[in-house]
This record gives sequence, C-alpha cells and structure tokens, in this order.
Amino acid sequence: MGKTSICRAYLGKELPKTMTIGIEIEYLKLNDKEIVIWDISGQKRFREVVESFMIGASLVVLVFDLSRRETLLNLKEWVDILTKNTMSKEIKAILVGNKADLEKEVTKEDIDELIKKHESKSGRLHRNFGKNGL
Repeated sequence: MGKTSICRAYLGKELPKTMTIGIEIEYLKLNDKEIVIWDISGQKRFREVVESFMIGASLVVLVFDLSRRETLLNLKEWVDILTKNTMSKEIKAILVGNKADLEKEVTKEDIDELIKKHESKSGRLHRNFGKNGL
C-alpha cells in the first residue's frame, strides 16, 4: 500500500524497492522532539507486535490504497485493535489514502462510513482530504 514509501519520502530518504517484511524503525528530530517511527508490516503474523507498540504510541497512521477497496475494509480490524489497546490513552489516528494517481475504487462516502462507525468508539479517527485526495 505504500506505508514505507510515504514514511521514507517524508524523511527525504530513498524509496524502497521491495515490500516491508517485519518492522523498520526511523528516527526524526522535529521541533526539539525526538520521534521514533515504527513502520510495521500489515501482515497478520505481525499483529501481536503491532498491538504492543500501540500502547506507547502518541500517533497512529492508518494507510489504505485508494485503488483497492478491500484495503479500506481491512482497516476496520486495525481500528478495532487501536481502540482496544489505547482506550485509556489520548492517541490520535490519521487515515491516509495512498495511490491517488491510480483509478479509484474507494469513494469519500466509503471513508466517511468507516469514520462514522468508529468515531463513536474512539472519538479519535478523523479524515482530511488533501489537494491530491478524493
């Protein structure tokens, strides 16, 4: 879906040529704060690891592919994991639709429906449509 590409582009690093298997860790200093970015594979075998990392997270970025509707539908499971592991903590979640240059299968209505379903659970899942978005 391009999670690593988004992360590496933001950090000004070379884009990956292969899919992430496991975890990649990046460090960033921003406004005198040290930020650790955990780029974790979305594969099911890494779910348990992801859950433990969410406990200490301040921000979670959920990425889906705008050209593949099933990737948005799969986020429901990730939002449930996020909600379960961070209920007592103030954590923000950003929903990012990637690959806006390809033919889209995901609509604004699909995204709004996902957010509406989960807003009442966590109150923390929001979306903002950028200039290249839907």
